Amino acid sequence: MGWLLWKQLDPKAFAPAVGFSVLAPLYILAQGIERFIEPFSKYFGASEGSNKEKAEEARNDAFAAMSKATDTTQQDKAQAAAEAQALVNRIRSNSTVFAWGVASFLAMVACGSFGIFLLAACGFDVPAFWDIALTGLAIGSGTKPLHDLIGNIQKARNEKADPPQVVTTE
Repeated sequence: MGWLLWKQLDPKAFAPAVGFSVLAPLYILAQGIERFIEPFSKYFGASEGSNKEKAEEARNDAFAAMSKATDTTQQDKAQAAAEAQALVNRIRSNSTVFAWGVASFLAMVACGSFGIFLLAACGFDVPAFWDIALTGLAIGSGTKPLHDLIGNIQKARNEKADPPQVVTTE
């Protein structure tokens, strides 16, 4: 899709402005894609008819039931808690792969539309199709680390803003 858009739109090859690294547009594009797909991420990765929120709630209930179980029901409750945790892990994995695929697709479309060629900018002589594909994969792969970084910064900011004795629900 990105290659087709590049052929159709024929954008001028991207060249960074004076004083900017060639990686600056890649960061900006990855950041924009990450922020674009973030509101939809809760719908990614459903498994066995359950989404992440429902699976985490079921897991928490299973662990709570396990802690209150008697000796005779302890093993059954522990098995239910382990199965609930396995479902949460599967949904997280599915979500990560799906989000990466969506981010990579959007990055390839954007690279083709804007004429962003990372390999050409680094001096490699490869066909435009492969340059768009690999640049899109690189940008799509960068969205998850950016998402995690933003989450960690927000968490640190919230912890810094609240005194230690205050408990928040965020």
